[in-house]
Amino acid sequence: MEYAQTLIVEKNYKVGSAGMEAGYSSYHTFVRAYRKYYGKSPTAYNNL
Repeated sequence: MEYAQTLIVEKNYKVGSAGMEAGYSSYHTFVRAYRKYYGKSPTAYNNL
């Protein structure tokens, strides 16, 4: 999950692309896992 976070924040990957690169099979699966891990959606976390 930290790898996906790095891709989104530092490398400006789109959320779906970062999830796929991190090994998740779909956008929705990644967003659910991300939200469970960080407590926020990837978009909300990135906008901080």
